[in-house]
Amino acid sequence: MTLNIDKSYKLYKLLNPFIPEVIENEDIVDFSSTIMNNIIQANEHEKFLHVAMLITGKKLEDFIEIDVNNFIVEMLNCFIENDIFSLIQFYRGLNG
Repeated sequence: MTLNIDKSYKLYKLLNPFIPEVIENEDIVDFSSTIMNNIIQANEHEKFLHVAMLITGKKLEDFIEIDVNNFIVEMLNCFIENDIFSLIQFYRGLNG
């Protein structure tokens, strides 16, 4: 799903605490794994639901039995479609 500017900023704000300060490897799968691992280590698992709702447009009740594999594929597709690396660079530039 391609996100509009409002939703892309919301995605950035949700993920920003879990995005490495320096992005050394621009492999989308490794990058996604790093973010997911950072969310897990921070014990903020609910962020996965917030991201899922944002990138799919679905409501919380639609994720009662979320398929983890489908979520990962959806997240990867969203990162690719929205050029997550440029999005991060753009918002980091705006936020100084």
